Amino acid sequence: MERVQRVQAAQGERQYGEAWRVINEMTGRKRTKEGQVEGHSPEERVVTWFNHFRRLLGTTAEGDEEEIPSFLQNLNIDDGPFTTSEFARAKTTLREGKSAGPDGIPPEVLKNCGLDNIILQFCNLALLSNKQPDMWSLSNIIPVPKAGDLSKPDNYRGISLTYKSRGVMHWHIKWYPHRCLVLPTVRALRRLGNEPR
Repeated sequence: MERVQRVQAAQGERQYGEAWRVINEMTGRKRTKEGQVEGHSPEERVVTWFNHFRRLLGTTAEGDEEEIPSFLQNLNIDDGPFTTSEFARAKTTLREGKSAGPDGIPPEVLKNCGLDNIILQFCNLALLSNKQPDMWSLSNIIPVPKAGDLSKPDNYRGISLTYKSRGVMHWHIKWYPHRCLVLPTVRALRRLGNEPR
């Protein structure tokens, strides 16, 4: 009974990691596999990880980028800054209880602490001036063990932790074509008295 109360208390305080630790303890679920990559020192292991993930990412493209001709001209597309309502919609995609990014800021802070105008300014600066915080270009790669010899880096997959504010910007980027192409169509249909289905 005491463990159930610990789970309920942890869940009520949004301490989901602690709740899962107690549940795993109750059910006898085994701990995740742990291992150590080959290397005689921590510095050597860092170099091993760095080389492994750099190899997985591939190489930079060589040559000049090909110019893509535009075939649609003079469209009535809203290409202004992101609005507060669009930001509010983007914020709903942040899931509470998820890991914090490299800055240590969990999604709950971005959702509930009134930082909307500040983050929206960063997003609009990136959109309109092509200037973004340097930290948005970084992520932490967490190696997660797979089956096999855990001294070999090939037996791990990497999970990338990025800044949550960058995630909000990515939602805006994904929404942008919808904003430019679908919304004008919906507005036009409404003007004609037709509601989209």
